[in-house]
Order: sequence, then structure tokens, then C-alpha cells
Amino acid sequence: MDKRKTLLPVLAILAGTLVTANLTLAQEPGMLPQGMPHMEREKVKPMRPYNIPDLTTDQLAKIQKLQLKHQKAVLPLQAQLQTKRLELYSLIIEDATWEKINTKIEEIGKIRADLQKKQVAHHVAIRKLLTDEQKVYFDARELGHRGGFVGPKGPCGSRR
Repeated sequence: MDKRKTLLPVLAILAGTLVTANLTLAQEPGMLPQGMPHMEREKVKPMRPYNIPDLTTDQLAKIQKLQLKHQKAVLPLQAQLQTKRLELYSLIIEDATWEKINTKIEEIGKIRADLQKKQVAHHVAIRKLLTDEQKVYFDARELGHRGGFVGPKGPCGSRR
């Protein structure tokens, strides 16, 4: 019974956070949170994926198709990952056994590995479309910002 009393407020806070985030994201584009329009609008810049210079229209079209395909492939995995993380959090606050917690951690690890495999495959597929000069820009960005090479707090091994 104590577990339910503890879990209920946590779930209520989580639900409130989700509602607040949803309302924030539902605001009209170009509006400040207070509902005031931006004073100046930026000019729309042509899309240059991954900040790669000198892309041909053919390269751009192929990269956009790859991006869409990749996003469709990873979206279900990202949703599963978020669900498993919430399940892990629930197990922790329920004082579940280490066996159940470790099993959930293993499930999370498998999903993360699947995501990284898809990210690396996507990276390789895009590289195949690029010239040697373009690969330099693409690789520098990817190694600096994406695909597991850098954690949320910076490059592996760095402490902020």
C-alpha cells in the first residue's frame, strides 16, 4: 500500500510535466511564450543537411530521403527506450528486486545498441554520397556531435 502512495504523486508530477510540455510545444510558431510575436523574423535559409558545403541537388534529395527513412526507423526504438526508462524508474521507486532492475537495464542496453547500429549505418550511407572534401565536413560534425561518439556532457573522457 505504501508503494502506491509514493507512486501516485510521482505519476501526477510526470503527467503535469507532460501536459506543460505539450502546451508549450503547441504554441504558434514565431510566438514567444507570452504570446507576443518576434520583432524580426529570420530569412528562411536553404536547407544544408549536416552543414555540408557544395551539395548538388541530387545529393540533397538522396540525403533527405535517407534522413526520412532513418527517422522512421529510429522513432519506434526511441519510444521503446523512453518507455523502458520509465519502467526502470518505476521499478526503482517500487523497491523492486535487483534481478528485475538488472533485467530492465539489459533491455535498455539492447535498445540503445540497436539505435546506435542504425545511426552508424545511416552515417555510412550518407558518406557514400559525398565527395572527399564533403566527407571532411560531415565526419567532423558527426564525430563532434552525433552517434554515440560524444556524450551529453561532451566528448568521452572530458569532465566539465
